[in-house]
Amino acid sequence: MKISNNLGSIILPNDCIASICGYAASRCFGVKGIVSRNVSDGLMQLLGVKNMSRGVKITHNDKGIHIELHIACCHGINMTTVATSIMDEVKFVVEHDTGIRVTGVDVCIDYVDTSDEEE
Repeated sequence: MKISNNLGSIILPNDCIASICGYAASRCFGVKGIVSRNVSDGLMQLLGVKNMSRGVKITHNDKGIHIELHIACCHGINMTTVATSIMDEVKFVVEHDTGIRVTGVDVCIDYVDTSDEEE
């Protein structure tokens, strides 16, 4: 995505924006991690910090960008509250850090972690 103002222009790749989205979402309460779904065999895997952008889809429109996140949640929490928190946090962080208008954020909860282990 190209951002221009009176001082010049900067090109911000989708992977960079997606990484910002993944990091912001992963900091929210109740989020176990960002998930990438391998469509060919139906496997899901939690992504590390370096690969968070694989669980984020960004689409551009004339008013800004639309973000779709795939996440894993912890068991026993209110998923609606977690999803709302993620939407608000991701929108705020992306708009604040990049100056790009976010027209919408969709949160797909692909996995609920039922293990009792804390990481």
